[in-house]
Amino acid sequence: MPAQWEEPCSNAILEALVSGTPVLGTRRGSLPEIITPDVGALGDTVDDLVALRPGLDRIDPEACRARIERHFTYRTMTEGYLRMFREYLASGALPAGVPLVAAAGAG
Repeated sequence: MPAQWEEPCSNAILEALVSGTPVLGTRRGSLPEIITPDVGALGDTVDDLVALRPGLDRIDPEACRARIERHFTYRTMTEGYLRMFREYLASGALPAGVPLVAAAGAG
């Protein structure tokens, strides 16, 4: 996914990962939150992505699927939105966010 703009969330990436396919992408938009070292690699240029390609062979397809099931199912996403809305309604302020990249190591 050599995104050249601030990609909000690519269904193509999610579909690839849920099918067990590791993904290469650029560091744009939401891609760093979705593509972590256990499921793919990020680069800044097409040349970077080409150089990173051989490393994808070491990625476990089950890890790709597990990342989607852990963070990006409709249930997980909906629960996250509901938590955010409830906190906003209760406090009048948006809750502090925790990027998935930071939470990725948490399991």
